[in-house]
Amino acid sequence: MNKKTKRSLYLIGFLFVLYILQQAGVLGAMLSYIGGLPFWVVLVMAGILISFWQFMRHSDDEEKEDEKWIEEQGQVFIRRMQEEKERRHKNIS
Repeated sequence: MNKKTKRSLYLIGFLFVLYILQQAGVLGAMLSYIGGLPFWVVLVMAGILISFWQFMRHSDDEEKEDEKWIEEQGQVFIRRMQEEKERRHKNIS
């Protein structure tokens, strides 16, 4: 599944949850509660949410880079093993 598809599904899910909360009457209560908080608390909560979003966005990229690095190191190890095997085989002959 590509990135655009994932983002679209996340957005649809988020909007669906917002719709359910609004229909249940919970969203209005939550917004009035958040509106009563000091401004700096709202900024801290927004910062936490943005940090989480950035973490999730970059964790996929790092995981792919890690897999690529592991694959490259595995190929180097296999190549060295084959060279050692050939060297030993030549010494025996």
